[in-house]
Amino acid sequence: MSVTVTFFNGSGEFRHVDWLDFNGQPVNYAGLNPGQQTTIQTYLSHP
Repeated sequence: MSVTVTFFNGSGEFRHVDWLDFNGQPVNYAGLNPGQQTTIQTYLSHP
C-alpha cells in the first residue's frame, strides 16, 4: 500500500529529509529551507 507523506520545515533552519535504506544507510531525499515543504510517495513496508 502506498503512502504520501508531506514534510514541512517549520524549524527556522535548513533540514535534510533522509530515508534509511534496507541496510540502514541514509539516503537523502530532499533539503528544506525554512518554510519549505516536500511530498514523498513511499510504502507502508519501508523502514
